[in-house]
Amino acid sequence: MNITHERFSQLIVPVAPRPEQRRIADKLDSVLTRVEAVNSRLARVATILKRFRQSVLAAATSGRLTEDWRSQQGVQSDWPFTDVQSVAQVGTGSTPLRSNPAFFSPTGIPWITSAATGQDRVTAAVEYVTQAAITTHRLRVYPIGTLLVAMYGEGKTRGQVTELGICATVNQACAAVVVDETKMLRSFVKLALQATYLEMRVLAEGGNQPNLNLAKVKGFPLPRPSKAEQAEIVRRVETLFAFANRLEARLLAAQAATERMTPALLAKAFRGELVPQDPNDEPATELLRRLKADRPESKSTQGRRAAA
Repeated sequence: MNITHERFSQLIVPVAPRPEQRRIADKLDSVLTRVEAVNSRLARVATILKRFRQSVLAAATSGRLTEDWRSQQGVQSDWPFTDVQSVAQVGTGSTPLRSNPAFFSPTGIPWITSAATGQDRVTAAVEYVTQAAITTHRLRVYPIGTLLVAMYGEGKTRGQVTELGICATVNQACAAVVVDETKMLRSFVKLALQATYLEMRVLAEGGNQPNLNLAKVKGFPLPRPSKAEQAEIVRRVETLFAFANRLEARLLAAQAATERMTPALLAKAFRGELVPQDPNDEPATELLRRLKADRPESKSTQGRRAAA
């Protein structure tokens, strides 16, 4: 909605005595400066939590996280390495022809794109395809627990890893990794792929938008500790991540509270509740009277200048 000059000039604005206006402005400056300082500290906490999670993943997949466990169990410190294709089936999908109305529907088989890899676990789809699309394009419906690696996508998408919490098919930008749990724990493979996000991105090839491909995902190296140690690593990571998640929840609540403070302070200021009123202040009515008295003089002065 546009506001005209006439409507703007008719707006009712509360006018406090001049000394009270100064006290309000000084109080707002003081309090809002503290609010900004709190916001800056909270932003630093968010960065610390992100680094904490990255450090946990790095320690988990390098062996540092379970050094004490190996010592207690009397197992070897050196881990062998394998690759993704040795412990999992790796496939992909495609995009059904959008011009064919028989291929997409409001409900049906979930169709997941690389955009969903920003989540830790996919539990719902944005789009659905029909059985006709599955048959025509020979799409595979992947089971719950399938890991998805983004082979390309906008910004930070490439190299992200998520897990299917639903049965779904995928587009060509996703590598679907179905782990054989007789060989390695799916939860450990997921941690290992998440920990090597940057290393995975480096493997991409191409010009303006570098891409991964199935061959690179299949050949990606994985550490392979014993299954018992994999389980212990997953347990410790989940414990540490749960701690970080609790802190993050408190952080988000604190950030939401500080975001509400500025409008609340402004509302209090214009209700006359932010600073105490002084009965010795010049009444606002007197201030308004003087302002009105000054207005015609200002206009006549402008008129004389124009005439000159």
